[in-house]
Amino acid sequence: MSRTLLRTMARLDTDAPDSILIERSRAGDPDAFARIVARHGPMVFAIARRTVGDGPDAEDVFQATFLVLFRRLKNLRDPDKLAAWLFGVAHRTACDLRRSRNRRANRLKSLTTAVADAPIPEVDLPGLVQTELAALPDHYRVPVALCDLDGRSRADAARLLNIPEGTLSSRLNTGRKRLAIRFQKLGYGNVLFAGPAPALCLPEFDPQASANPAVQHLVNGATQMLNWKIRWLSATVAGGILTLAAGTAMLAVAQAPPKSTTPATMRVPGSDKLIDDRLAAAPPVVVKTVPESGSENVDPDLKEIRATFSKKMIDKGWSFTTDERYGEDIPGEKPAYDKDGKTIVRAVKLKPNTTYAVWLNTEKFDNFKDTSDRPAVPYLWVFRTGPGKGK
Repeated sequence: MSRTLLRTMARLDTDAPDSILIERSRAGDPDAFARIVARHGPMVFAIARRTVGDGPDAEDVFQATFLVLFRRLKNLRDPDKLAAWLFGVAHRTACDLRRSRNRRANRLKSLTTAVADAPIPEVDLPGLVQTELAALPDHYRVPVALCDLDGRSRADAARLLNIPEGTLSSRLNTGRKRLAIRFQKLGYGNVLFAGPAPALCLPEFDPQASANPAVQHLVNGATQMLNWKIRWLSATVAGGILTLAAGTAMLAVAQAPPKSTTPATMRVPGSDKLIDDRLAAAPPVVVKTVPESGSENVDPDLKEIRATFSKKMIDKGWSFTTDERYGEDIPGEKPAYDKDGKTIVRAVKLKPNTTYAVWLNTEKFDNFKDTSDRPAVPYLWVFRTGPGKGK
């Protein structure tokens, strides 16, 4: 299918929401899926190019992202949030490809003789922009991606997201301000808003692209991550809810990394590197909290709460989300990481006889990420304060 035809179909059906196009695609309408590619392809390709650069790698990320969507049409849970879903798949796929490419380059470098006066590599500003943009919550990230990466007008982006243009403008401005503050702290100023990347011809989506081993490898990695998320959510719903006491019902969700069939201490010839790769590829998980999740008599005079992850985390990134079904918000100051880089610390002011419930990451808000940009496994932190001293 030609690029001209894709652009024409996008213009003919600009008012059809993503949910309608998804339903048509599920029913076997190839034109509907082509419209999806034409609508969201520029954003996906911009993400790929900013993360892995121009060239075949960016095209592989583009093909892999839409192949994953093509194969998961029937299982897509929230078609109205397709733009955010595609952003997440494209970003993670591109980051995985960049990490693989860097590992290959490092192995090659280790086999060569280091040059004492080798030039210092320049900062990868497009990659920095992409990393910081991915750390924003969806409702800020997607408007910035559509308007500043894809070059869409505010009216077009608002129509695509099915929200009022005023809401779109507010979210866009907030997202830009957050990024500007972050870039200024890093010493780069406001590097994002020089406009979208120079336009290139959008690759044609090829449903047979999986015949390319590089694309199929990316598809497998993205699919494995999505399947893992679904399995975790199913396990949480099925077995993560515990009733603790009548009248003060509380919830505690305990997460632990899956047990490996090969013990980490085993030294099988030739397998040590594989074990290390698996540990490095695993997402971070919460391994300890203070107070412990499920506690029923926490001192209301406690001055700070702490949560420790299994890996070093990206500084300035967090997502505390209150779950009002189970408890109140945890009031406190702006959090910060401890010296170990793994423990998030937050000064709090608690009330007596109160149940608190907050998620550290959710499927939608996942700014708790390790230094390799992997979101932490969502964790529900629930505890109840006691009456306090002398009561």
